[in-house]
Amino acid sequence: NDVAFLQALAGKIRSQYGVSHIALMGHSMGGAMTNRMWCESPGTFDAYVALAGPASAQFEDEATPCTPSVVKPYMG
Repeated sequence: NDVAFLQALAGKIRSQYGVSHIALMGHSMGGAMTNRMWCESPGTFDAYVALAGPASAQFEDEATPCTPSVVKPYMG
């Protein structure tokens, strides 16, 4: 599960290394994953940057809209 992995990674970086601000950035498919994290788990990172990564068509569906519950900086 990609979302769970990135959530765990961010938690480990914060706790083990004392990092307080973490941004997620991805290019191409990494950008698509960045979009997914922003939509599905917006509280995991402090900012999101997606380069050349399209948002999933899944989030255009009324049943699974992209409506982040937390407002974070996003650049796409």
